[in-house]
Formats: sequence, C-alpha cells, structure tokens
Amino acid sequence: MFRKSMLLLGLCALALPSVAQDSDSSDQLDTVVVTGSRIGYDDLLDTPAVSLTKPGDYLLQTIVLGNDSRDAEMRKREIHETIAKLIASAGGRYVVFYVDEYRVALNRDNYRIDLEQDGKRPDTNHVSL
Repeated sequence: MFRKSMLLLGLCALALPSVAQDSDSSDQLDTVVVTGSRIGYDDLLDTPAVSLTKPGDYLLQTIVLGNDSRDAEMRKREIHETIAKLIASAGGRYVVFYVDEYRVALNRDNYRIDLEQDGKRPDTNHVSL
C-alpha cells in the first residue's frame, strides 16, 4: 500500500510541472526586478541616519604642474602661463599658495616662481602649488 501511494505521489509530482506551464505564455517575456543592498551590517550601524552638509571653510589641495617641452624657456613660459590662468580662474574665491621656505599667496604680480628640475629627466620641470 505504501509503495503504491509513493508511486502515485511520484507520478503526480512529475506531471505537475507540465500542468503548471502555460502554452500561451511562451511568447511573452516576464520582468523580474531584484532589489537589495550590498551594505554590510557593520557599515549600516556606522552610517548616521541624518547627515548635514556644510560648505568648508578652506581646502588644501596640492597641485603639481609639470612640463617636458624641449626648450627650457618654453617650459618656464608654459608653466607660468598655466599658473596665471589658474589664478585668474580662481577669481578671488580661492587662493593659490606656493611653498618655498614659507607659504606665499600667488597673484598677478608674483606668479613667476622658480621651477624645480626633475631629477630623472633633464628636460622636465615641475612646481608644486
């Protein structure tokens, strides 16, 4: 009796997938949307529920300008022109500093600073602002 009921149950289980398939739906595509998050539980605990965004008072960002033109005067002129354009585009909102022995704010009058020679390549100059 047990064998017959198991055989009947097995045959019914094999027949169910064929009954569940709809012959008309084979031409239609279904959309499956999966949503989730890859945030770990520890990261979720460390993230504040409310955050405030405020503009910063100042930003210190190092800018390195380099030039590898063959002519030394052209390298110097191109870097100085780039510094002048950087100062002009700052428009008073930002201050460009050069640090030699002490920090100096660059402007239209004093942007022609000494350039550093690259130790690896003799035809390259750079300056850090």
